[in-house]
Amino acid sequence: MNFLLYLNLLFSYASSNSDKDSKIISASFIPSTKSPPSQRIFSVLSYSPTKNSLLVFSGFTVQENQNDLWTFSLDTFTWTIQRSFSQFSPGKI
Repeated sequence: MNFLLYLNLLFSYASSNSDKDSKIISASFIPSTKSPPSQRIFSVLSYSPTKNSLLVFSGFTVQENQNDLWTFSLDTFTWTIQRSFSQFSPGKI
């Protein structure tokens, strides 16, 4: 059986050395305060240090290709859509 699992969950990961021979890795769930983008695969994720934000561009849902750009603020934990496909002009992204 083939199936795709789409999860819209964000986690932060941190590692620390408990001693010189072992490492502890911890994960924390990051809740979002606004509606996230649709669940998708094969999107592009980037980090903007100047805005302390994650950028998510494009990807595929079960039904269609998503040509949109979203930002996730790591300060406020909010998603904001920046542009949708209909707003893009060739060569002006």
